[in-house]
Amino acid sequence: MQRFFQKLCQIGVVFLTTGGLIAAPAAACSMKINDTRTCVGRDCADPSVVPPDDASIAETGYLRLATFNIRIFSKGSRDADEVAAIANVLRMFDLVAIQELRDTEVLTRTITVLERKTGVDWDFVASGPVGNGVKERYAYLYRTLRVKPEGAARLIDNVWRKSPPTPNDSYAGKIAQLEGKMRGKNVKPFLREPFLGSFRAGKFDFRLLTIHTIYKKKESLQRGVEFRQLAAVYTELLDDGGDKDLIVLGDFNDPPDHKRFKPLAAISDLRCFTNPPQKTTIRDISLYDTICFQRSNTEKFVVNPSGNAEVIVFEDQNPYAKIPVSKGRYKKACLEVSDHRPVHILFRTK
Repeated sequence: MQRFFQKLCQIGVVFLTTGGLIAAPAAACSMKINDTRTCVGRDCADPSVVPPDDASIAETGYLRLATFNIRIFSKGSRDADEVAAIANVLRMFDLVAIQELRDTEVLTRTITVLERKTGVDWDFVASGPVGNGVKERYAYLYRTLRVKPEGAARLIDNVWRKSPPTPNDSYAGKIAQLEGKMRGKNVKPFLREPFLGSFRAGKFDFRLLTIHTIYKKKESLQRGVEFRQLAAVYTELLDDGGDKDLIVLGDFNDPPDHKRFKPLAAISDLRCFTNPPQKTTIRDISLYDTICFQRSNTEKFVVNPSGNAEVIVFEDQNPYAKIPVSKGRYKKACLEVSDHRPVHILFRTK
């Protein structure tokens, strides 16, 4: 059993707690090399057990799905070395939902690096611009040998839907009151409307719905409105005749146990796979990023559905691990890659 845990670690899983995707002891991902140092994640990789980059999903039988907010990810914000650092994180996965993308040129550059590093083809599907003022995009980045898009991805219509019932508490009432004012002023429900895509990996076909909710503290009630409308979108999609393996993932700017998250969390049988004390931002500040789906529909594909998703602590891996914290390890990792960590779940596809 310990060997099985180690294999999962070696394909890019980093265990932050004993309640991870596989409820393994922390030692499972802290293997000693020559008894001189402790390795983390891919730094532990043993080529004899890690699926080769050119292995198809049919050969591996697994899908490594992640969500990753890559800070201000644009052609002007990253030089070649920084794109390479981002690619070193992205290559851990087969399919990644990306938030905070500013243009597609930087993704094209990233794919060039990924293909050179892995020896296999990558591709992406990106949304149009979303947001007011500073525009962002979403993207799904994937290995073409392991993941196949099915149909055209699209931004969800940014229109008002019937919100779920309002709980009988004062804070929920304030959110509902703001929603009423926004509707009356014809303000759109989402600052950045969610992006929907359909995919297949082996025998696992599914839909992804990614979102980057409004952030600023003064907009916290408006974020509550977005959660109410996101719950309405999710419910609408479950009833539209499409695939019910519907996974919502992204940067929610709130932890799943926050009261603003309740409308989404209250959906029947829905579970979010990051939970306290996990943190998804550098310096262990916040839990903002997660992956959620209905257990009754999708749980059978999860390697260990009773555990949490894995948060990849890339800033404590090489090359950043070589930089003392006092010498700016976290600042360098944030500027080069992101202030967020990717979140990852391992699915079966056979």
